[in-house]
Amino acid sequence: LIVCEAIQSIWIISSLGKKYKKEVIQNGGVNAIIDALNGFSKCSDVVKCSVGALSSLLCDDDQENRMLVLMCIQEEKYETVMVEILEMCTTTDGDVEGWILRMIYGLFVAFLDFDENVGDFRQLQEEEKEKMGKRKRHWRSLTANIVSVMSMHKSNAEVQMWSCRLMWILLENLTVEKTKEESHPPQDSSSLGKIDTTAAAFEALMMNDFLDAITAVTDAMSAHKDDTILHEAACGFFYILTKVSSSVADLSAGIIPLYLPLSSVQIRCITKSIVNTMMNHSSSPILQIYGCRTLSNLCSYTYENSTKDVCVAVDQLGGVNFLLQSMQNNLNNIFLLAESCGSITSLCESAPWIKDSIFDSGGIDAVSNIVRFHVRNIVSDEDQLYFLENVCALLMVLSTNSNCVVAIKSSGIVDDLFSVVKSSDNADNYISEHLLLTVIELISKTGDENNELFTAALSFAIRMMEMPTTEDRLINIIVSIHLIVSSMDCCIDVILSRKVRDQVLNAMCHMPSSAAVQEASCYIISFLRTKMDDDVIPTLRTSDEIVAIRNAMRVHQTHSSLQAAACLAIRNFCAARGNIEDKVVTVLFESINDVVKASVTHPKSPIVQENACGAFWALSTVSDHMALSVASSGAIECIIEAMNEFPGLLSLQDDACSTLVVLVAEEENFEAIGTERGFDAIINCLGQYASNMAISERVCSIVAALSTTNLFEVKLAIIEHEIAVNRIIECMYRYPQNSHIQMAGSEIISLISVDEYIMSDIAGLGGIDRLSTAMQQHLDNSLVQEKACEALKMLIPGVENDILMGNDVGKWIIVSMRRHKENSKVQIQGISALFRFPLFIRIGPNVKIFVKSETSLVIT
Repeated sequence: LIVCEAIQSIWIISSLGKKYKKEVIQNGGVNAIIDALNGFSKCSDVVKCSVGALSSLLCDDDQENRMLVLMCIQEEKYETVMVEILEMCTTTDGDVEGWILRMIYGLFVAFLDFDENVGDFRQLQEEEKEKMGKRKRHWRSLTANIVSVMSMHKSNAEVQMWSCRLMWILLENLTVEKTKEESHPPQDSSSLGKIDTTAAAFEALMMNDFLDAITAVTDAMSAHKDDTILHEAACGFFYILTKVSSSVADLSAGIIPLYLPLSSVQIRCITKSIVNTMMNHSSSPILQIYGCRTLSNLCSYTYENSTKDVCVAVDQLGGVNFLLQSMQNNLNNIFLLAESCGSITSLCESAPWIKDSIFDSGGIDAVSNIVRFHVRNIVSDEDQLYFLENVCALLMVLSTNSNCVVAIKSSGIVDDLFSVVKSSDNADNYISEHLLLTVIELISKTGDENNELFTAALSFAIRMMEMPTTEDRLINIIVSIHLIVSSMDCCIDVILSRKVRDQVLNAMCHMPSSAAVQEASCYIISFLRTKMDDDVIPTLRTSDEIVAIRNAMRVHQTHSSLQAAACLAIRNFCAARGNIEDKVVTVLFESINDVVKASVTHPKSPIVQENACGAFWALSTVSDHMALSVASSGAIECIIEAMNEFPGLLSLQDDACSTLVVLVAEEENFEAIGTERGFDAIINCLGQYASNMAISERVCSIVAALSTTNLFEVKLAIIEHEIAVNRIIECMYRYPQNSHIQMAGSEIISLISVDEYIMSDIAGLGGIDRLSTAMQQHLDNSLVQEKACEALKMLIPGVENDILMGNDVGKWIIVSMRRHKENSKVQIQGISALFRFPLFIRIGPNVKIFVKSETSLVIT
């Protein structure tokens, strides 16, 4: 009794103020209390007074007092007694347990303060690590005891509230490795725990205790619906719980990743509790902020079908409309506005139908009005930046919905956001630096053709580049300019184009080691070539650009995306209309090897191979001399390997075939193109894209050119290819009206018909029918007639008479000769074909041929 009265007196004295608390501590009061707890742990009155006095001392706002208390209980036995007292003491009303929970919470906060003062846990000496590790293990049995106390005293709001607070701070600090601070903690959240960590690793055994706490916490929220402080603590606990459960550990740090096994039932339970408490306590900013964060975490949780469950539950409870209404009711709380936007964005990303719900409820106009309210008085404030970034993220998600795009355009919200970016003329204003990229991306997604915002944004970005800047800032600006020029369907103004080009080249020159700057710059140069008027191109297509691109490729040879961007820039640079000056051509010659090296270095990169093939094609069209250099550089081998590696890339196959069409014009390239792998690539391309007439025409032209060779290996590769002839004849069947395909097909047939076996094979595939049809479809095309007659001349000796007569071969040869009397080549090939007919054959109803000798025939 004496001890109880003495401890109660200490409690009363310590509650009089900071001065008296310090005197209590300095005069051994903490030691006396701990000794009392240790000696009378089964006396509820002593325990109540002791933990009450300790909680009063530990929960002081003065950090110095908390540190003094902690120094008095550094002995391990004291800490053990304080933590284990919760399990040892039980009462019927939970009053003592409530004070114990409050005391343990204060003790834990004090330990956190101590850790901050002595340095990071991982940087301590080994012996100190071991000591602190033992200390932390004392806390790990607490969670099960807390859940037990909550279950025993459901009607005691103090027990429930302090339990939620204590589990929040335990879960955050004992199961989570501290890696980085939260970007935007609420200014008044210190009393609810320090939310300053990112989940990285945790122990499954301890997590099971926290999982058991889910039901206890939701029951507490239901039993005490009007207790705002309790609900704030519960939302904080669920925020950390869902954050940990949706995190993946960093394997490079040696931490084993593990997901909390939250079931879909638990997730639905948490979701409904959070939405309901947010609606019932709409006046609590703390609760709203952690509620929004919890919903965002739940949307990122991929276990079973949980994401859909979350979104359905939120939608059914009217959570989306509530969030929008809450934003309108809290216009001055910009941090809450930001979190609300983030939560709605997460819901929209997980469930596309919510976008329609936002559109139907007028949500876009509501967000627009909120933005407009803050735009009027925008300042360089971190919370306002956070808000605007979250608004942009929400609009980016909504811009994938056609109805929402219309609403975004009509609301003028993008104009308002751009006005924030544009309003800063100061190079040090970080708002424009961070927002420029996302706002411009919004402009590109929601702007109309010839939208004035494009030009305004481009002008502003150029002006930003002219200011002193950092590498990160320059990267954002360069990427922004890339987005603008690639989104503008109209031609860029002459002056604007020159400014863009000059600033981009300047950036490439001053930051050669920045792969991001070089890559984005290459893309800008590339797109500029496709957006300019004809009279602009000659003044802007200079050797400076090619030199800059070439230097970027040489400095960053292993950077695949940069190499792809550089190859594309070279392609579009050469492919742009108009002549290229001689001094530019000279520099282009030197870039051929850089493209080859990019292709060789990144054989498995589809984008590099695709753009390299495009660059080879564009370079080979510059001049005959350039085409020879391309062929001799090893480009042919690169093209063939790319075609075989990526048969499904249409643009790659198209550019590759276009390049080979140019290069096959020179007989010295036949051997390199006409290899076994080369024919495989070309014929497989024809099969893969048989429905693409342009590719089919190019392949037929390549094979026709190769068929003219006297190189035995090349000719043999064509003849022995299993499906080459079949594909060519199929192509002639598919495109009877295409004179180029018919002419090339006829030439191929004539040049590979070297024996009766091949002739019979071609006839069996329908070759005679195709040649006869080609002559009928293109009577006025002398080249088609010549090649078809030549092919028939080669086939007739190996084809049965019935096939010749059934296709009226003789008739169409004679018709061709009559139609092209003045064309000696048609006459020669026609007569030669007729001489190949059998000795006597009827070629029509009233027409017969009688071959009298090798130099004479009679047609009756």
